[in-house]
Amino acid sequence: MGRSRSFKAIREWAPDAEEIASPAPPSTLFRSSSFFWLLGLAIASFSAYELSEAPVVSVKSMWIDQLFSEYIPPGSVHLHLIRERNDWLIENDTEPPGLWDPPKSYGWKPCLDTSVNTLAKHRDQQRYLQVFCTGGLFQLHICVCNAVTVAWLLNASLVIPYFQESIVWKDPSVFEDIYDLDHFLSTIKKEVHVVYQLPPELSWSTPEYYERRCLERPNCFFFIPKHARKEWYFENLLPAFESHGVVVLDRYHHKLAFEGLPSEATQLRCKTNFYSLRFVRPIVDLARKLVKRLQLKAKLLQKDRGAKFFSPYVNGTQTLVNNLHGHFLGLHLRFEKDMIAHSACYYGGGLAERQALASYRRKTFKTFVPKAQFSAEYLRRNGSCPLTPEEVGLLLAGLGFKNVTPIYVAGKNSYGGEARIGCLGLHGSFTERCVFIQFCRKFPKCADWSKNLQRFIHKDRQGAPSPRKERYSSYRYPAPDCMCRELTKSSI
Repeated sequence: MGRSRSFKAIREWAPDAEEIASPAPPSTLFRSSSFFWLLGLAIASFSAYELSEAPVVSVKSMWIDQLFSEYIPPGSVHLHLIRERNDWLIENDTEPPGLWDPPKSYGWKPCLDTSVNTLAKHRDQQRYLQVFCTGGLFQLHICVCNAVTVAWLLNASLVIPYFQESIVWKDPSVFEDIYDLDHFLSTIKKEVHVVYQLPPELSWSTPEYYERRCLERPNCFFFIPKHARKEWYFENLLPAFESHGVVVLDRYHHKLAFEGLPSEATQLRCKTNFYSLRFVRPIVDLARKLVKRLQLKAKLLQKDRGAKFFSPYVNGTQTLVNNLHGHFLGLHLRFEKDMIAHSACYYGGGLAERQALASYRRKTFKTFVPKAQFSAEYLRRNGSCPLTPEEVGLLLAGLGFKNVTPIYVAGKNSYGGEARIGCLGLHGSFTERCVFIQFCRKFPKCADWSKNLQRFIHKDRQGAPSPRKERYSSYRYPAPDCMCRELTKSSI
């Protein structure tokens, strides 16, 4: 029974005003308390068939999931700031100049020469590397890039990476369903030897052989340190190659460092990331169709709303806020249930939310989630929590996007559904039900916050390349590993 129905039953049994006015005798209070316990037992009994196969450790969490909804919409926080934010949007209905312009490059440009191959090593025909990738598309992409680089470092032949079906995404796609396999093989064939399958003498090494038994297989590596240095691979994988001929990296993704690699390895990883991994034609064609449809719909929405949103008179002419160019925002909130459960943060949903996300975390992630050892308050102060849709909505407004800006949310269903993402302004409205927690605390008014955000935090840097810092990912910060910079007067 969901939260809405169970709480409806509670409201129906709630005493009226006259009963509240007169104190109830102890026996009545006892019977009332007993009823709620009996109600809980009835709910659990109704779903007993679901608990019959459940491990003992999960029974408590499943009780919580049955008695409470997984999501309780949080109450409004700093509502007066939201109202000031809306007033500011009305008073300032023109977009900042250059909001939709391409970001400045500051001299950075791709410098990967795909015609030059990374120095090929002598391949050891007795070494085969199998990699099992899991996760969303971003994790799969990183897994393949790192696998190619590790194979080159260890002089091993790479078996075409195997994509495990994610328990979250439930996608059965294989490598060639997503990436152009022929293009992938042809672009790295001089650097890494890639094979479709293992030789007959190693045919026993299959994904089924290692399923849930990786720790029992001496040639299978599961607990690989995040951003492991090349020395770790030499010390651990080379002996396994000598003993078994094949090594398996299970649930592989962010497991290769960005520092301490030979320059050839870094270039190969860049080449694989930006050039060798190309989507298959059906995906490319579908993406182009979607963009055209989104642009067309954005034009229609802006044209329909244009009569309602005018900027002040400029040179005696009343100007529309929108430019009817089909501009829209594609936003990946990364606020799906698995993401926020893994973050171990708190999002205002009370005890039911904490219990439900903790239960989901235990069921979904097979290994310990490091963030779970810290308090939610510490994680938020440390900046380790994903921005909520409410916070993203105010951030976008602070950057200058207006109520007529269409926003299309990518990814799976956001946690909390419409109650949470409505404040983003889908098809154009920042509403008072938006919740804002962190961003406005430094400034007494959101208008001041918006001005300072544009003036100081994002000054001339909206979308511009930012050099990667130590231990940061070159997938998110490709400069300077995968980019070069030409300093000119215009780029300084």
